[in-house]
Amino acid sequence: MSTTNSSRVRRIVSRIRETWRELDYAQARLLERQSGVSGLTDRFASQRGGIRVHELEPHLYGYEKD
Repeated sequence: MSTTNSSRVRRIVSRIRETWRELDYAQARLLERQSGVSGLTDRFASQRGGIRVHELEPHLYGYEKD
């Protein structure tokens, strides 16, 4: 693969990752607004991977993690 093609692929992958992170943030923000729980979106600033479902379940269902 040539350097030009490689750079192009990297840019495309980078854009896809950024879009995915924005969608994760939007989903967490929507959950935050609907459930009244605050602080879920604050974690996006410190985490690259976002928030996992098992981390959100206690907020959704009102139980504490063991």
